[in-house]
Amino acid sequence: MQRMTKRKLGEVLLQERLVSKEQIEEALADQSVTGELLGEILVRKGYVAERNIAETVATQYSFPYLEPDQYYISGDIIHLLPMEIIEKHSVVPLDRFGDILTVVVAGPLDEDVIKEIEQTTGCRVHIFVSTVSALRKTVDTLKEGQRRAAVRRE
Repeated sequence: MQRMTKRKLGEVLLQERLVSKEQIEEALADQSVTGELLGEILVRKGYVAERNIAETVATQYSFPYLEPDQYYISGDIIHLLPMEIIEKHSVVPLDRFGDILTVVVAGPLDEDVIKEIEQTTGCRVHIFVSTVSALRKTVDTLKEGQRRAAVRRE
C-alpha cells in the first residue's frame, strides 16, 4: 500500500487544528515509551475523538471512511477470511464484487497483510477505514455469530 501523502498523522492533525503541537509532542514522548500508535495515545488522553483519527487516516491514504456496524455483512463474506486473520490484522471483510473484496480496517495495512488476504480469498482488496472501537465491536459480533452457528450445528 502506497501512502498518498508524505505527511505524518501528527502533521495532518496539526494542520486540521484537531490537536496542539504540545499535545503531539507529549503523545510522541509517550509513544517512545509505550510503543502505542500515536492516534491511540491522543484518543486515550482525550485530545481528539477516535472518529477524527480514523477520518484523518482515511484522508491521509485516500481511502473512504465507513462505519462497519451500518453495513450488512453476509455469512458468505465472513467465511472468505479465517477468524485468525480477521483478529490478528484487525480487518473485517464487508462485501465482494466479482474478484474485489472490500474490507474495513482501522489504519493502513502492511503490504504483506494485503497479499495474505488476496492469496487467502483469491480477490483483490479494496480498503475502507473506520475507528478501532467500531472494528473491535464488529469483530466481536462476528465471533459471537460464529460461536452461535457452531452451537446450532452441534
